Amino acid sequence: MQQMNLWFPAAASVIAFAIALVSVPAVRKFALRIGLVDRPDQHRKIHARDVSLGGGVAIAITMGATAAIAFFFPSVTRDILSRNPRELVGILGGLAVAFCLGLWDDAFHIRARYKLIGQIVAAGIVAISGIVVDKVGLGVANWELGILSVPATIFWLVLCMNALNLIDGADGLAATISIILFATIAAIAFTLENEVTAFVALAMCGALLGFLYYNFPPASIFLGDCGSLTIGLLAGSLAIHSCTKGAAALAITAPMAMWIIPIMDVAMAVLRRRLTGRGLSTTDRLHLHHCLLNRGLTNKQLLGAAATIGCVSGFGAWLTIRFHNQWFAVLVGGAVVLFLVGSRLFGHVELRLAGHHLSSWRRSMFSRGASDERRGWGGQVHLQGTRPWEDLWSQLIDASDTLGVCRLRLDLNLPWLHEAFHATWQCPTSEAQNRLIHVQLPLQVGRRPIGVLTVAGHSGPENSAWLMKLADFLNDFQEQVQLIYERSQNPDSNDSSDSKALSITPASLPQATESTSAAQ
Repeated sequence: MQQMNLWFPAAASVIAFAIALVSVPAVRKFALRIGLVDRPDQHRKIHARDVSLGGGVAIAITMGATAAIAFFFPSVTRDILSRNPRELVGILGGLAVAFCLGLWDDAFHIRARYKLIGQIVAAGIVAISGIVVDKVGLGVANWELGILSVPATIFWLVLCMNALNLIDGADGLAATISIILFATIAAIAFTLENEVTAFVALAMCGALLGFLYYNFPPASIFLGDCGSLTIGLLAGSLAIHSCTKGAAALAITAPMAMWIIPIMDVAMAVLRRRLTGRGLSTTDRLHLHHCLLNRGLTNKQLLGAAATIGCVSGFGAWLTIRFHNQWFAVLVGGAVVLFLVGSRLFGHVELRLAGHHLSSWRRSMFSRGASDERRGWGGQVHLQGTRPWEDLWSQLIDASDTLGVCRLRLDLNLPWLHEAFHATWQCPTSEAQNRLIHVQLPLQVGRRPIGVLTVAGHSGPENSAWLMKLADFLNDFQEQVQLIYERSQNPDSNDSSDSKALSITPASLPQATESTSAAQ
């Protein structure tokens, strides 16, 4: 990069930082006045008080004001804007859609499917403007994406938006990760003499640093979906754009390395929720920040740990671009994943869950009817917590012969208690799948849903008697679930008189039907 232009991105960072220090408290006050706040519900959100959701708005104002000030330097600004106006318009259009989508979700809440559609539209606007990944590769092998370049880019950008959104669960965490992302992007842009990207990335670093001053624990303002979706889209776009002047195959390898923490977090969340049968939007307390906090780290120590890992992965991404060698990104990204999983800080539970399901599938496919499998097979994974759910599960398996049950599946999720448990069991049966009766029993304490128990048994003329017997057992099962919950709330109390709130009768059991699909 020419010496005359080095000062401009740095000046933009300082200006954005100063503007953010003023704009964030003003937006925070306004958001609290109009009710744009994140209210605790002791289920999904367990912070102590209402907190403003105006962080994304404040950062947008900061970046807009910084861009306006940049026009006072016409020679530099004209040079930057003339490089590729189509890409600039595409990014601004996509950011506008993501900003409005997130702001609407913060204010009124959008169903997950509609939110995903909006994210695809925002990412699509960026992709068709020309910011795309044309080629991917590893080592000496490279593959041209061709017509798949736009869909692949949209997938990448949607992944970035959701990754940053999911990791925004601890004070200051999303802002800290974002600062490292944009700093890495700026370093790569300087290396490749990409002035536009360097200017935007350093301006975002300044804006996020100013925001972090108020978002640092204990936070007085949150990014909200408005902020996390917009920042995720911009960071994902610039991560591609910053690499396009290097080798084309590096345009996805380096961004993957710098995004390794949020991508790993979202990948494990998807794996965990799919294997337990939960919806992808289900709340749990098993994200990376939850796992680190559960290991005894304070919120500030969590930020330090995340910043350290982020800097290491960002350095690997920069080395990849600097020396045109993908193995730097691969080795650094792999080392980060191996460290987190090997140290049992994060990811090991999901791998155990995947191993359990793979083992059950293998035994059901290749060991059906074997003499050593007559008592059935399955497994259990205590995803989080210490409550004795295993004892209840053992009772279920012991009662399977008496109940005439050939399949069981229990999934418990109590995020406000940091408890999660998943188990499956099945025994060999000659009964065709479409001749089994599946009963799903939602479990809850008070009005809070805590999981689902799925039972499958043989159909026949004795269906009514089977359901009556099952109802009696499930009534006792729910009472024990309630008892464990009450003891966790008040360890000194053994009173389970409120268990009747969960009591069910045969008449209230779910309608049993002959099902042609496996239990969900």
